[in-house]
Amino acid sequence: MSTKDNFVKAFKELTGFEDTSSAGGQAKAEQETRIEPVLTEVEAPVVKETEYSHTLKTKVSDESDKALDFAQFTKGEQTSVPKGMRIIGNVESTDRLQILGKIEGDVTTTADAVITGVIAGNVSGNNISLQNAGVKGDITASGNVTIERDAKVVGSVIAQNLRLDGRIKGNVKIEETSEMAGGALVIGNIETGYISTSRGTKIKGNIITKRTDTVDDDDFDIEV
Repeated sequence: MSTKDNFVKAFKELTGFEDTSSAGGQAKAEQETRIEPVLTEVEAPVVKETEYSHTLKTKVSDESDKALDFAQFTKGEQTSVPKGMRIIGNVESTDRLQILGKIEGDVTTTADAVITGVIAGNVSGNNISLQNAGVKGDITASGNVTIERDAKVVGSVIAQNLRLDGRIKGNVKIEETSEMAGGALVIGNIETGYISTSRGTKIKGNIITKRTDTVDDDDFDIEV
């Protein structure tokens, strides 16, 4: 071995330097300098569900002649106010109304109305039916009014005929017949053509039946 080779060998042993010019040295250098990729787990952001509450508020100006537009809820000849919807404003319709939601305002229709929701306002229509509903206002029907058990009215009721199994706090004026079921409760005066009551009916007020035949004094004559 020459002096040069001895010098190179001693230098390699001293510094740890490898000759990368040869195939073996190059492979060893690549192995020592290889950089392994580092995998880092990144936690995905948590997306929380958000509950959106929507309240439909419709206010109709007193100066406006435009009726509330319910075309989007109308199916055939019936207009529906779905459960969970709240309307602020008067409702006018020529269709049959089905009210399951809440209305703060007067409700008027030339057809029938079925109410299972809550109305804070006057209601007028042809035949009006309340089923587990609440109305805080007067009810006026050109036809019949039916108030089922668990339905409540705080206001007067005017109709041709009445079938009551719920509660009324207000005066009642019926042209023809008032039929009071066992769950009926009236706190107010009743003026009606005819009236029938069932066991359990409660009335706190005066009852006047208008449909009576002409009464003469002779009808009360008592022969002694």
